[in-house]
Amino acid sequence: MRSTHRATGSLAALFGHGRHGAGVDQTWGRQHRPPDRNWAAASTSRTVVLVFFVDDRDFLFMESVTNDRTIQVDQYCALFMIRDNLVLLLRRFNTVYEDGNYSVPAGYLDGGEQIKSAAIRKAKEECGISISPSDLEVVGVMHRQAGDERIDFFLATRSWAGDIVNTEPHKCDDLRWYSTDDLPDNMFRYVKQALTNYMQGIWFSEFGWG
Repeated sequence: MRSTHRATGSLAALFGHGRHGAGVDQTWGRQHRPPDRNWAAASTSRTVVLVFFVDDRDFLFMESVTNDRTIQVDQYCALFMIRDNLVLLLRRFNTVYEDGNYSVPAGYLDGGEQIKSAAIRKAKEECGISISPSDLEVVGVMHRQAGDERIDFFLATRSWAGDIVNTEPHKCDDLRWYSTDDLPDNMFRYVKQALTNYMQGIWFSEFGWG
């Protein structure tokens, strides 16, 4: 298990400053530690951050406290299903939000749900396929401002079982393979950015902060 010192150091590098490296609250971390996770907790007078280590990457997770006010940070996962140089996109329909635009299988994490489990669930719910955890790779994280604050986890797979079908026609009116080099204009901007990051080997990004 890696040391807490290393974890807080990587947080400082991630944010471009060092204030997260001071004052590690190990008691808070132990009390909130999920089972079977590598973890570290860092705190200052303004911020509490819990870091998970998954696939040898440092995951920013949980919530921050600013001016004695707790800010909920939503966790979201999105799945890149890759076939050769193609990616599967779904066009939203009749949902009020971003209708007519393409995204990928995606959704919020349920409480107590692991990241890969969430991606597997969304693939089943939206495309009717089954994916083994060993066939999933976490390929990116995005800290996003979208009216509320979010942490997006992006995963990729090139292997699944079953035929891809539109299992939610009331929310999706098109499933289509697109070249990763020729993505549609009517695509969620942050998903397009995350997919471009993945193809370029960029693992962490920020979006929507002005």
